[in-house]
Amino acid sequence: MDKSLFVNGMHLNYIMSLKKWRVLNLQSVFQESEYPGSYSTFKKIITSLESKNLIKSFQDPFSSKKYLFLTESGEAYVGAKEGMPSLSNETLLHDSKAVEICMSLKDFPAIKDVELEHQLVDRTAFKSTYRICPDALIYGERKGQKFKMAFELELTRKTKAKYLAKIQQYLDSSAYDYVFYYFPGVGVYTSYQEHISEAFGEKAFSKIIMGLNPTLLSKQFDIKKTKIFFQNKEVDIETLFGI
Repeated sequence: MDKSLFVNGMHLNYIMSLKKWRVLNLQSVFQESEYPGSYSTFKKIITSLESKNLIKSFQDPFSSKKYLFLTESGEAYVGAKEGMPSLSNETLLHDSKAVEICMSLKDFPAIKDVELEHQLVDRTAFKSTYRICPDALIYGERKGQKFKMAFELELTRKTKAKYLAKIQQYLDSSAYDYVFYYFPGVGVYTSYQEHISEAFGEKAFSKIIMGLNPTLLSKQFDIKKTKIFFQNKEVDIETLFGI
């Protein structure tokens, strides 16, 4: 056997976080791996796994961070389920940022668990029950009340007709208690807020939560700097989810 193709089983354990999260920056993979050695040595392991075509990487053009994801061979080695929706080059930035936000949200006491889109579509009869598949489904509990919250990341502006039609579906659905729309740019954030209010009235914001965070596309993303609009007023994200 060609020794260059040999896969160290211990090294595979260090990238198991990609089985759940699918795409993570290198620092997060290191932290999730609980690797006992140095970061520099860990990077050499990652380089080795890349050379064996078990993982691939891309560089975020905004933060210059390196992000990792499994190849088909890598998914087979870590036991990812067959038929999992594949990542596309067009959505890598969106998907990586959605994961980064969801991981950060789990630091708040009110957020108990997260299921990402690829986990949801794999679930039996999900679409027949929920009808709309968000970027993530967030489970939480606030002031003794459990809730299910759809999460949607809007990196770019969609057509007004398209996003209002989806919001109408969310407002009509009893499967989700809340819908959390997240924006990195104030222009899109303001536009959505105005159009939602015009189309559905202020009552829509008793279910729709809007978050704005310009640091999302910077080198130092900070979830605590998220500006929240909910129930027709601005609230602090720590106030909303820190309970």
